[in-house]
Amino acid sequence: MKTNSEVKLLLDLGLQPISNRYLQDPADEEELFPLKLGQCQQTGLIQLIDPVPYEELVPRFDWISYNEPEDHLDELVEKVTTILPNNREIAIGGVSYKDDSTLERFEQLGYETWRISPQRDLGLDKKGGVESVQGKIDIGNVVKIKNGYGKAELLIVRHIWEHVYDQDVFAEALKYLVTENGYLLFEVPDCSNLINNLDYTMIWEEHLYYYTPFTFKQSLRRHGFEICDMEVIPTPYENSLVAFVRMQTSKHVENGTEKSELKEALQRGESYAKEYIPKSKMMLNILSKENRKRKIMLFGAGHISSAFINHFSLKDVIECTIDDNVNKQGLFMPKSGVPIVHSRTLYKSNLTLCLLAINPVHEEKIISKHREFLQQGGEFGSICPLSSYSVYK
Repeated sequence: MKTNSEVKLLLDLGLQPISNRYLQDPADEEELFPLKLGQCQQTGLIQLIDPVPYEELVPRFDWISYNEPEDHLDELVEKVTTILPNNREIAIGGVSYKDDSTLERFEQLGYETWRISPQRDLGLDKKGGVESVQGKIDIGNVVKIKNGYGKAELLIVRHIWEHVYDQDVFAEALKYLVTENGYLLFEVPDCSNLINNLDYTMIWEEHLYYYTPFTFKQSLRRHGFEICDMEVIPTPYENSLVAFVRMQTSKHVENGTEKSELKEALQRGESYAKEYIPKSKMMLNILSKENRKRKIMLFGAGHISSAFINHFSLKDVIECTIDDNVNKQGLFMPKSGVPIVHSRTLYKSNLTLCLLAINPVHEEKIISKHREFLQQGGEFGSICPLSSYSVYK
């Protein structure tokens, strides 16, 4: 993390919960943590200030899981194989379980692969995810990993860079696992759409950094990587940024275009922060009026719902959250205590507004599945500003 002197405070969201700590009783005591968003004035990178210790992020339920977009992986792997040496005996490595599906595609093409084991190589227990893996990737551990697996010609690093607390240590450790002329493949979420469209559910205690194409390039270069290729993988909600890099062989020189991009990045950060209070008041006003006429439910009991309820102080206007994951039913949302129920609850009231708190790519599927809810007078909306069903519109 950057020092606080380099990072300007954008938003202070006060005390917030760990969003994967569902409550068994709404009266349960729970620990809350400061959630502050800042922006580095040297790079434009939006990031958390004084984030929650990563040990606190380890899920307390063993059924908690997170999925990343994968529709682009076949094309990505095909593209990478045209750049790699024409030798199927080279090793391709992975850092976390989020790399498994990519490694499987390389295996099917005949490449040798390996992946760091959290338990065997890092001494972690089975509950630890990327929040724990990132804290154990250091020179001491990667020396042992290198001795066990050898160095990789290509190292996959998907959806962990945005979780890393000490990127200097992490980056140097990764370099030790790659051959002298080898490559690394980074992938992170692209937050451009969320920032530009003022989506405040973006702010999540597990993501320390909120990248755009410009700040992603800056971050990789500042940590000693030379960008060979970078592309934006589009999705209806949050794009992905994929960078194919190798160890830096020459000093990158900042140009005038980058200074202009930095200025624009800082302005976007300021605008995002400035609009938070008006958006928050608007959303509370809209939903309070709706709540006087009909029940309001959220569909999806994940961290997006948690952020929406808690960031906008909506616990008194949300009847419940709907989630058909049997593990979540009967529990309550962190901090707000909003109950989590089965989707059959939609049909128990004729006047209900159900706000979708999911990736917009899945919205039509959910709406189609619950046509009967619409027929009996219910209505679907969305909390995503980018959705055609957006309540913001």
